[in-house]
Amino acid sequence: MSWLDKNPPASISNPDLVIAQYKSLSRQAPLIYLIGLVGGWSLAISHWSVAPAWAVIYYPILVSIVSAFRIVNWLKARKADVSVLEAKKQLDRSHVMAILVPLLFGFWGFSLFPYGDLALQGQVIFTVCVGTVSIMFCVLHLRTAMLVGVLCINVIGMTYFLVYQNFDHFAVFISSVVFCGALVFVFRNYYDDFLQLVTIGQQLKAKQTQLELKAEETERLARENEKLANHDALTGLPNRRLFFNVLESKCSEALAKEQLLGLCLFDLGGFKALNDLFGHVAGDSLLLQVGTRLKANVGKSFIARLGGDEFCVVIENAANAREIEMKGREIRDIFNAPFLVPGGGVSLSGFVGVAILEGETSSYVHLYENAAFALRVAKRKSDQPFILFGEAQREEMRKTVLLERTLLNANLFEELSLEYQPIIDIRSHRVRCFEALARWNSPELGNVPPSDFIPVAEHSGYISQLTSYLLERALREAKDWPEEVGLSFNLSATNLSSADTVNQLLGIVERSGFQPERIEFEITETAVMWDYDQALKAVRTLKKMGVRISLDDFGTGYSSLKQMHELPLDKIKVDRSFVQGITSDPTSYGIVKSLLTLSHDMNIDCVIEGVETAAELETVKEIGGDLVQGFLLGRPLPPTDVADCLEKAECKQREAWASAS
Repeated sequence: MSWLDKNPPASISNPDLVIAQYKSLSRQAPLIYLIGLVGGWSLAISHWSVAPAWAVIYYPILVSIVSAFRIVNWLKARKADVSVLEAKKQLDRSHVMAILVPLLFGFWGFSLFPYGDLALQGQVIFTVCVGTVSIMFCVLHLRTAMLVGVLCINVIGMTYFLVYQNFDHFAVFISSVVFCGALVFVFRNYYDDFLQLVTIGQQLKAKQTQLELKAEETERLARENEKLANHDALTGLPNRRLFFNVLESKCSEALAKEQLLGLCLFDLGGFKALNDLFGHVAGDSLLLQVGTRLKANVGKSFIARLGGDEFCVVIENAANAREIEMKGREIRDIFNAPFLVPGGGVSLSGFVGVAILEGETSSYVHLYENAAFALRVAKRKSDQPFILFGEAQREEMRKTVLLERTLLNANLFEELSLEYQPIIDIRSHRVRCFEALARWNSPELGNVPPSDFIPVAEHSGYISQLTSYLLERALREAKDWPEEVGLSFNLSATNLSSADTVNQLLGIVERSGFQPERIEFEITETAVMWDYDQALKAVRTLKKMGVRISLDDFGTGYSSLKQMHELPLDKIKVDRSFVQGITSDPTSYGIVKSLLTLSHDMNIDCVIEGVETAAELETVKEIGGDLVQGFLLGRPLPPTDVADCLEKAECKQREAWASAS
């Protein structure tokens, strides 16, 4: 296999080599013509007096014109960007020029050979040989062109000497031919090195391309990660993390420019119930619709989803506080129209809390805390779903913070206590169980009602510790009660939030030695609907130990009959709000009667809470009620009075019925 076979000419399949050869040719081509012109004119001048005019004037001028034209074209080509196809075409033409250029300049040189003496003839041969070698150097990166050119010039010389049989300098010419042949093999190594450099360049280019692609991919992934880290995956809105960054920036800007800035926080009332009733697909659809409505109604304001069903809007460029309030109410109005979800249309209430960056609200932290507190107040007061943070809320917040700080520093053993309110069977006139009610007598704040400190404990994360202490105390104080009397103990949503907290409660019961069958844990509908799936797991775990489960404040939450059926309940407690009008309001009467019927059909107990008059007691008895709790038959008692209550329960019932009759 020949060297040419091993090293085929550059083809379009190797575009990098084509471009490299073209660039080399564009740099060297002008030099080739200059070398030919210098050598030719040196011979023409040296033969000026002996050669005819056409050989020293006219032909040289013609060759110079052609060479100048080619030099100009190549100088222009050096500055232009060419495609691979254009470069390939130019390289193909270079093979033709490898024949024409030697003919052009070879004829010039050898046409002067017959007219000189031995010295001038030697100059011709020397010039042709030096020019040939110089041109070989110029085109060593174009293997085919170099071989064709060398072959052509040597064929011209050999032909001349053989035709004219001028052998005076033939030996010298043969030596130059041999020398050129040797250079061909030497230049082969240079050409191989050139190919290797091009290959290395290709590899480096490929690696650079890979690095660039990796960099682009890394940048793309970084952008995606940043978007994922800063935006909600469902709605595409900014998330909590980005919200605080933006809020801090906007607050700083507003304070610097002395502009008003408002923050509106809101969440959806009843969303968790809808999510559990219709499924997560419906819940996701509703959240998407909320995001769409916000984008359509608040313009260019910054909107974010903070998590769950909680959203926020930053209100900018408001002229006064009244305008911020009005925009907050407009946001509240987006809940007026029903939402379409798989399964039908639903209407939800929306709770809104708004705060304004002014006065002592001098940072984004204060602004957010104020708006969040206003939202909590709105959710707590169902008759006021929109709250603008003001002096009343500021004072309430101050008291809440003081309450939280005092609670966290309280001596639980000395300050907390329990009272017990009886739940009485009005058929047998006996106490069925006592409900444990927490009491806090603070040295700093005095007697603090549970309705104040329990929500604070839940919000601060202190409720688990509080529950553990109170449960241990209740079990200890109830240990000496008669075996037929049970203990009812309230649990919050936080107590059901994880397996660890449930296991902690079970551990307390087990260590106490108190019979689990006598314990009744009360959970509210709100606690159940806070996280229904987890609440269901927690209740089932508690039931495995043998304790009883009671659903408190039944009828005030969002639970469905399906969920009520799924929960392993032993008792429901009808809320006081239904009992208040039972003697005069047919609706209240019908609701209580229906709930009693429902509980009987489900074979579970039903406690009527808040019975405070003899008339209410009589009505409850008429519609089939058995278990009653209320001030009429028993107020909350300290543990020392439980025994006396057990003895007098029957007498109190008889007195109550006597007064009613």
